[in-house]
Amino acid sequence: MALSWIAIGTVELCVLGFIAAAAVIALIMKPGSRNEAVTEFAAGLLSHEGVQARSFGIELTCHDDYSVVIKRQGFGGLLSSDGSVSLAITIKDCDITIEERIISGHGTSDDTPDTATFNLTCLKPRLHYHLRYTSEALSRSATMSFTVAPGLSIVKELVQ
Repeated sequence: MALSWIAIGTVELCVLGFIAAAAVIALIMKPGSRNEAVTEFAAGLLSHEGVQARSFGIELTCHDDYSVVIKRQGFGGLLSSDGSVSLAITIKDCDITIEERIISGHGTSDDTPDTATFNLTCLKPRLHYHLRYTSEALSRSATMSFTVAPGLSIVKELVQ
């Protein structure tokens, strides 16, 4: 009789089982930890490759050393010979947002560049990424999904 206060009945067992089940469900439903967003910047190497005047697009390629290169083609007369193009690249987990920035420059219209080449060193090999490329100056964008692997080559048109 001295231990009667420790007696556990069916009601108590049900309450303990309910609490344990709630704890397990809470652990399962807890959202996974997300990494912080990282923003990097890339300056474009400008060239003149004879791209058609109204052809706006990007070409993404991956070389054997897993380096990723983006070629941006067609600037619609916004870029002069002393202008520049740069990218703000924001990576959060496997989502990439690229914002293009164009500085027109004050040079002559002779031999205006029509292609900018960017080397991306911030992508990990064999990972699958979702990319959104936005050019606010032209009000155009492109989206794509890709895995960083040698031989990768994707060409996308920038659309309004």
